[in-house]
Amino acid sequence: MERHSTWLLVYRYPDMQSAGEPFTRARDIVFGEDIDASAYRVQINGVPHVVVLGEGTLAADLRRRFEIACTGGVAVDLPADVRAQLLTRRREGRIPGAFWERRSL
Repeated sequence: MERHSTWLLVYRYPDMQSAGEPFTRARDIVFGEDIDASAYRVQINGVPHVVVLGEGTLAADLRRRFEIACTGGVAVDLPADVRAQLLTRRREGRIPGAFWERRSL
């Protein structure tokens, strides 16, 4: 099985409410494009984040759309353990309802 590269965009917000609209916009991009990606709104140590995680190559114009969608957030790194959990969740296909996911076929 061929492995694809993984890309990740992470933005931190002051509260869950301020992360809500950026998450919705990022989710809409995921659902509206032919990409293998997931959008998450999660709390890490009580701090809200919007995470967009995908497989393959992230085109520059699509990256820019996600950056605009997540305006108001601060771009940050994702802790390695959280990144591993999200990658595992995507690859195992578990959908607990706290995030939206779309995979291209």
